[in-house]
Amino acid sequence: TLTSLNLCWNNLGESSGAAFAAVLKVNSSLTSINLRSNKLGESSGVAMAEALKLNSTLTFLNLEQTYLATNSLAAIQQVVS
Repeated sequence: TLTSLNLCWNNLGESSGAAFAAVLKVNSSLTSINLRSNKLGESSGVAMAEALKLNSTLTFLNLEQTYLATNSLAAIQQVVS
């Protein structure tokens, strides 16, 4: 079972971020995801925040340098706090 996924520096864009958010909603095995240094953009962050509300498995998510908007980061922070 896959528990850790490192996708840093993969040039992922907004559509990839939205797809990843959909995966987070149903994830039951990944505990660590590294998305550092991708261009996930503004809309991906809001979708991820909503997905994280439903995810109880993930314990580590790296979103450094992903070009998420401030409101997206605030929404994610509110969910994980």
